[in-house]
Amino acid sequence: MVHLPDDLTVSVLEPSKGVPLADPAPPSRPHSRRPIGSAALGELARGRRDAVVVISDKTRPVPYGVVLPPLLQTLEAAGIARERIEVLVATGLHRANTPTSWRR
Repeated sequence: MVHLPDDLTVSVLEPSKGVPLADPAPPSRPHSRRPIGSAALGELARGRRDAVVVISDKTRPVPYGVVLPPLLQTLEAAGIARERIEVLVATGLHRANTPTSWRR
């Protein structure tokens, strides 16, 4: 238990609630084609034999169903075969993922 001074003002801060996009894919596509401070992914991947894509584990609310398909398509269009693309799940200190934990 924590004891606080009686004259201390305590507030609960909540993030503002945004309105979800009906289709989040279109707004993100131009940014992946023209990133800030880097060549586009397709240019970076051209001429490479393989690639590794690092993603967060399931504890982070990232919409990989939206994010990964165009990223993988870009790598394939640059000449990297799908079987030469490895997806590495960065679990940090969390438990290892199981194959079923990624199924919908």
